[in-house]
Amino acid sequence: KDIIRIGYQHAGLTKNQSIIKTRLKNDYEPDLVWVTGKKVQKILKNRKTLVVGSYKVRNKIKLINSKKINCLVVPEGIKSECKKMFQFSIDSAKMLPNINFIWRLHPILDYKHILRELNYKKKLPKNIIISKNKKVDYDIAKSKICIFRGSSVVFNALSSGLFAIYLNLNEKISIDSSNGLKCWKMNINDVYQFKNFINNLYRIELKKIENKKIAMKYSSQYFEGFNMKQVLKNIKN
Repeated sequence: KDIIRIGYQHAGLTKNQSIIKTRLKNDYEPDLVWVTGKKVQKILKNRKTLVVGSYKVRNKIKLINSKKINCLVVPEGIKSECKKMFQFSIDSAKMLPNINFIWRLHPILDYKHILRELNYKKKLPKNIIISKNKKVDYDIAKSKICIFRGSSVVFNALSSGLFAIYLNLNEKISIDSSNGLKCWKMNINDVYQFKNFINNLYRIELKKIENKKIAMKYSSQYFEGFNMKQVLKNIKN
């Protein structure tokens, strides 16, 4: 019986990510790539793909109506990324004391260890909130903005209507996995650009409901619900 090689794209794809688009040697080249949604299928149009979905993004989360601006900060499970994003949010929290920053750490990492890595010996600003929720849903529900870099959690946030801010930090290579989305998001490099957004652009941008709908649809087509029937059918055939 012939062996069929199947690959599975389970995370967001960045603009500069090339390995999944690269043809491998015959022994390693997949005959088929399972993908998370129709948007990815279009990106990998030169490969044979099948949409099987993902468990990463579930149903739309109902947001809690709050006058307070809560920003969900979601770094990848990499120490260097945590240090970049947490330092940015500490600096922003000092500059914008009326804005809350919710730190959502990847489960493989520990907050105390990351703070030691930051060499931060002072008390955290009062508007830095360390999330202790097992599920990201609650953190998303009480937020209005998601500050991210490479984390796929941004798709969870976007699918529920949070405004996305990609923290570029003047880096030449982008790790933004939502790079195909051109609205309901913003790229910033430093705390001053973030302050300008909050003080001058926040209310304007969040009134653009059509952009919000586009972003929510984009996310739902990038990470569709996992289709076990499709998987079993494909394996049997």
